Amino acid sequence: MKKPIVLTLAVLLLLSACNGRKTSELERFAGETVATIVGSPEPTNPHESIATKPAETASLVETPPVSEDSSSTPLITDDSMPTAELTIPTDEGSYPFETPGTQTNNPITTPSPFEVDWSGAWNIWFQDRSGAYLHSNMTLQVQGNNVSGSAKIGEVEYTFIGSNSDDKDQVKGEWKATGSNSIFWWIMTRDGQFSGSWGERFGFCGNKQTIQPADCRRIPPT
Repeated sequence: MKKPIVLTLAVLLLLSACNGRKTSELERFAGETVATIVGSPEPTNPHESIATKPAETASLVETPPVSEDSSSTPLITDDSMPTAELTIPTDEGSYPFETPGTQTNNPITTPSPFEVDWSGAWNIWFQDRSGAYLHSNMTLQVQGNNVSGSAKIGEVEYTFIGSNSDDKDQVKGEWKATGSNSIFWWIMTRDGQFSGSWGERFGFCGNKQTIQPADCRRIPPT
């Protein structure tokens, strides 16, 4: 009865001694590990100490928020660009059209009294549809209130048939040429000189001298 009890006590003592040894070894291992972690690391560069090694920190760049300014100038696109309006003339002639009576004629200076005489030879300037003046010669005959004449302008023969106004200083009529015709109007502005137009648009003037009148083109009044 005493032997089993003694054996049991011996086994317990042996186990107790083993557990104490393992606990001591574990405590020593834990202490060495903590000392290793807490201790200062060795520098990798032999010429560089831990104290002088700069800290490596990441620099953060802050992007400022974009503010919406309602007063800023709006972006101009091709659709919002002002476009010039193209005006295409409807008349085939390039010379500008003026409605009779709308043109402001240069005032006619009152010349010295002269006798109105439409007959005889005249130097004339006939404006074509491009605005250029063609110079030619015209001969007129007067019979009562009737005035007639002819001229070769360029290579075209023209005939003129008109009538005098009551005071004889104006002639209004029609001209004819090969394949065309129109109306004309003249007013004598001084002795041996008249201004006027044809088609109520183009200049038509004359002078018994060889100088073209400065106020050649005049539109008839309404």
